[in-house]
Amino acid sequence: STNSTFNLGTALDNKSGPVYIRIVALDGSTGSGNRDSYGIDDFELSWSNPPPSITIGGNTSATATAFTTTYGTPSGNQSFTIAGSYLTADISVGAVTGFEYSIDGGSTWGTTRTITQSSGSASATLLVRLTATAAVSGSYNSQSINLSSAGATTRTISTASSGNSVTKATPTITAAPTAGAITYGQTLASSTLTGGTASVAGSFAFTTLLS
Repeated sequence: STNSTFNLGTALDNKSGPVYIRIVALDGSTGSGNRDSYGIDDFELSWSNPPPSITIGGNTSATATAFTTTYGTPSGNQSFTIAGSYLTADISVGAVTGFEYSIDGGSTWGTTRTITQSSGSASATLLVRLTATAAVSGSYNSQSINLSSAGATTRTISTASSGNSVTKATPTITAAPTAGAITYGQTLASSTLTGGTASVAGSFAFTTLLS
């Protein structure tokens, strides 16, 4: 007996209906005498899925335009279409300092997100923005937001190489602090300020000191 292996290549890719395989004689027999006999025993088909894959807008990577905001207010968001195929695990969106994400249209935000796969497929619109509490002194240029899943090549959304920034906010005092008592001969600098609230976190200080 002879074992034969045939590779059908991509001929059967994405076929949803029945597949029929037949064996035919390509050349006729001539002459006299006994002819070979053929039989089929132990017929086996095997296949393999492609490796897990993640795309961003149909591509392997994406770059955001610059994010800008004022401290205390989140920046505008940018959206990216995420898709996964042949997945064996969910897609994880990795944390990057100063940024947050949403996958439900902006209803909820978090510094990480998980895009759930079902039967090997996943899809979501990922929103990205700077948080309201991103530090003014933070570095937000050329950052990498990684999307990963078991067995898949990690894909990256890169922030712009320049222009990402958080500017200082102008605070509004909602309750003035209380100045501590001073004695004759002391300057205002000797008074301690306690209490008080403002729209931006920080400490109170006298801006004009009288001698």
